[in-house]
Amino acid sequence: MMSRAPEMRLDNANSRQDSFTKHLDHKVWIPGPYISFTTSSTAIEDLAQMRVAKRGPQTLTVVDPNSRIANGLPVLHATAEMDHYNIRDPYGQLNEY
Repeated sequence: MMSRAPEMRLDNANSRQDSFTKHLDHKVWIPGPYISFTTSSTAIEDLAQMRVAKRGPQTLTVVDPNSRIANGLPVLHATAEMDHYNIRDPYGQLNEY
């Protein structure tokens, strides 16, 4: 699985903060270097139900973070990144990502 912008440079704090801020806002459809996933089965069910209601049947792809790590690919924790770069939750849900 590839992000929509795998070649995007993230070599400074501003580019990381800007790209992650855009990634967190689901209304912004700008290609970025991130792939979202969750470890919460409840969050997956909620997301699937919301998307089915809005868009019809959906296909969800399972991403195993351990496989990414084993292959030398990065895995970021959204809340930790938000705290580190002082990014506010665009949905006012206390960083419930």
